Amino acid sequence: MANGVEAYTYKGRKYQDALDICENISRFGFQNRGVKDGSGLYVVRKTKAKAILIEICFCDNNDDVRKYHEAGGEAVIAEAIYSAIQKKVENDRIPFDEYIGSIAQQDWKQRRILLSSVVVAQAIKESGWGTSELARNAKALFGIKQNDWKGKTYMKTATEQKSDGSIYKVENTIWRAYENWEQSVIDHNDYIATRSTDSGKTLRYAEIIGCTDYKRVCAGLQKCGYATAINYGESLIRDYIEKYYLARFDEYPN
Repeated sequence: MANGVEAYTYKGRKYQDALDICENISRFGFQNRGVKDGSGLYVVRKTKAKAILIEICFCDNNDDVRKYHEAGGEAVIAEAIYSAIQKKVENDRIPFDEYIGSIAQQDWKQRRILLSSVVVAQAIKESGWGTSELARNAKALFGIKQNDWKGKTYMKTATEQKSDGSIYKVENTIWRAYENWEQSVIDHNDYIATRSTDSGKTLRYAEIIGCTDYKRVCAGLQKCGYATAINYGESLIRDYIEKYYLARFDEYPN
């Protein structure tokens, strides 16, 4: 079954912004199908201005639909397109993965809670490389609900998945919010280290705390119910850690 993102231009011209659009959207886990010849398409052929027709994903592919909703839907995809056209960089200091990786590495060195590659993969997946509504408006890179949080909060609809793969939404969900992305990373690791549903008698994520095998950590997150997405752990490995070689953040210098 067809899947992924592609862009159509007149005679298949590989405009840089068309290439960048495909690259940005592919970062949400979609296959990058590249730029194709759209000369036969009316909206491409019948315009004097440069035209790009973007096929974001395939709506008859359940995996693509899931990735679309997990990414944050139309708002996040629109931001990815805008960023490509405007060459907009959310974090202009260093690339997003390097910035989050440096925070994750430092926290691992100090506390050894969650392996750095997994933290970076989760941040990329859950925030769309820092472009999601939560990342922009609440400085939250991870979808952590309020629970017993006493700090800042942000309200937005949650997109969840049932065990049969169907998607549903929960309106007016309260999420944790922060002053900056670094606070978000640290609190995410605190959450993993302390989350309990029986008043602290047992820790939900005990089996992955301090684990140095990213595949075991990702499987543990799935097993322990970190996310409702039915293949969350598998996606972290395939679509992020191995695709972008995030395991480099687990190589700690002396």
